[in-house]
Amino acid sequence: EGAVEFMQTLEQMGLRPAILTSVSEFSPEENARQKEEWVREHIGDYPFYWCQKSHEKAEHAAPNHILVDDRVKSVEPFVAAGGKAILHVDFPITLRALNEILGDL
Repeated sequence: EGAVEFMQTLEQMGLRPAILTSVSEFSPEENARQKEEWVREHIGDYPFYWCQKSHEKAEHAAPNHILVDDRVKSVEPFVAAGGKAILHVDFPITLRALNEILGDL
């Protein structure tokens, strides 16, 4: 709940949101297809970036990249690799954290 509005808010802020997600090791192609279909149907049309394991999201880290994720095992490696990250709890809290990060960039 709130994902559509959150992504629209990011766009209104001039940000370019994308989906960075890991796929199941069991039938990764089917899992990827299902995830992409669900996002496009329920949230919108965004670019996708894929990895095999959550910690591999860190390979996409850069000083100006911000990861929003609900899993510590994704957030911590991303930060350690030089990116910014927010441990998502709910969208109002995540948006406040995002505004703090953007103020520091």
